[in-house]
Amino acid sequence: MEKPAPRDIKETMEIFEYANKMLDSLITKKQDDGKIDTAEIAMSFAANLPSGIRAYMGSGDVDDELKDLDDEEMMKLAMEGSKLAKKVLSLLMKPVLTNNNKHNIP
Repeated sequence: MEKPAPRDIKETMEIFEYANKMLDSLITKKQDDGKIDTAEIAMSFAANLPSGIRAYMGSGDVDDELKDLDDEEMMKLAMEGSKLAKKVLSLLMKPVLTNNNKHNIP
């Protein structure tokens, strides 16, 4: 039986791209008043819908993409995962300084 041709990680990267775009959008919205409401989440979702659709449409190929990773692809995914994790933490943490540089005391 012939071994399948190596795949790239295009579909996996599209999922990371969508997640990063959503987080960037939510982080931007949180900067206004330190909060995110349901309407802002919906607006972020709508603004990033094309990217989300692309990610969803290719998500069925992710398993196959992850089966034959080379070192370069593993490093690329690790870097993207790290970037994503930093954004999640940024979104969840309270800011130390507000926009007017006064301390934000909880």
